[in-house]
Amino acid sequence: MKKSVNKLIAVMIVLLGMTACSTNRMSVEAKEKMNNQTGFQLENVHVELVKNPFFSEDEKHALYMNTTELAKLLKSSLKTELRSGALDCKSKKRCLHVDVNVDYMRTFVLGSNTLDTPKIGFEIDIKDQNKVIHTEKASELILSRGTLTNILTQTNIGSDKVDREREVLDFRGIAKEIVKRISDLTH
Repeated sequence: MKKSVNKLIAVMIVLLGMTACSTNRMSVEAKEKMNNQTGFQLENVHVELVKNPFFSEDEKHALYMNTTELAKLLKSSLKTELRSGALDCKSKKRCLHVDVNVDYMRTFVLGSNTLDTPKIGFEIDIKDQNKVIHTEKASELILSRGTLTNILTQTNIGSDKVDREREVLDFRGIAKEIVKRISDLTH
């Protein structure tokens, strides 16, 4: 009995692993094009503000950046991260183009104007001469701010505090995650 349960668990783990890997499987051609000698140049960056279906918070959203400002912030942060990771096109033999689309859901601390940990999803299209050679997707991610920051954020229950700098830091974190995913593709 114990052996059959262990086999069932092993099969389920293998199937789970195959499902997770298949969502962002890269073609051989794309692998060849994305090697250590490849740089990446941002083209289009789009941020979609996803509203929480359970709460109407339009007045709270108005206290923070709009989608155009968020996209500009993200593009700037992505360029900085690509440059600091030596993944930009400078001194690279080959340059691929990147489009980034982010779904961003603001969440708020209960009864307050203070931002809680956001939920994000993104799609990265990597292109060679306007042809998409690979798409990397992630959905329903919760950005980690660290335990202490999360605890301190929760102390703002019922507060009118608006922390625009927190959103800037969150978008820098989103940029780091996206560039990490791009970097992982080159190895």
